Amino acid sequence: MEVHIRLAAITLFLLSIGNVQSENDQSDYRCSFMTAIPRPERPYLPDQDFTGIPWSERQILPAQPERKDVCVEHFPTPITLSRTQIIYMDEEIEGDVVIARLNYYGDTAPVIQVPFDLGSSIMLGAKIEKDGNGDWELVITQRQDYESPGMQNYIFQINAPGETDNVRILLSIVNIDDNDPIIRLFDTCQVEELGEPGRLTNCTYEVWDADGLISTSAMTFRIDSNRDDDQIFYIDAHIQENLFYMNMTIGLNRSLNFVDNALHIFTITAMVSNL
Repeated sequence: MEVHIRLAAITLFLLSIGNVQSENDQSDYRCSFMTAIPRPERPYLPDQDFTGIPWSERQILPAQPERKDVCVEHFPTPITLSRTQIIYMDEEIEGDVVIARLNYYGDTAPVIQVPFDLGSSIMLGAKIEKDGNGDWELVITQRQDYESPGMQNYIFQINAPGETDNVRILLSIVNIDDNDPIIRLFDTCQVEELGEPGRLTNCTYEVWDADGLISTSAMTFRIDSNRDDDQIFYIDAHIQENLFYMNMTIGLNRSLNFVDNALHIFTITAMVSNL
C-alpha cells in the first residue's frame, strides 16, 4: 500500500525556567464499501443472473468483469420512488473506464442525452460503444478529480432505440486519499524545562489535507531525529470541526533540562494511506 508523507522540521528551544514569563442500514446496499471511512477491502460480490430480464425492468448491468474501482448499486425496487441507477467510480483513474453494460442488444447505438441533468458532459466524456462480444458499454473517457469543482456527481439519461423508458444515471465520483497532507509551521516552539512528563506543550501546529476526513481520520505521525527525540516527545492530534484540518500538539514523555540540552531539532512526518 502506497504511503504519502509530508515532512516538517521542528526546532524546539528549551528555555531556562527563570527566563520564561508565564441514515439507512448500509448492509442493504451493494456498494456501501466504496464510501465507508475507513474504506475496507472490496467484498466478494457474486455474479448476478439477468437472463430474461427486459430493459423495462433493468436497464443497466455491472460490467464484465467489474472493476475494483467501480461499483454498480442495486437497482431500486418497483416500490422505490426513484428510478435512478447509482454507479460509484473512484477519482483519478487513467484511461477509458467501462463502468457498466446496457441491457440492450439492438444494432443501433443508445444515446446519452445532453445537456446533463447535473454536471458537464464535456468534463465527464461519457460514451456508449459496443465491445467485442456485442455488448453495449457505458465508458468514461475523462479522468476525474474529486477536488475539482463540478467533478463530484453527474446525472444524465440514456435512451435506447425502440424502448419507451429512459434510464437515469447518477454517477458518484468517490474521493480517494491521493493528496499529501501539509503541516503548517508558523514559528519555533519554546518549552519550559523541568515540567511534568506526560503533558502537552503549547507547541501546536495545523495540519491540512485536501482529502478531508478519509485522510485526517487515519493520519499518523512519526518523529525522526539524530538523537533520542522520538523517545522524549510524542504527537497528540485532533480533527477540527472543519474535517480538512487537524491540530497537532507536541507532548513530553519525560522532563527536559536546559543544562543537558537547550535545543532539540527533529522532523515530524504526517502519513496517510493511499486507498
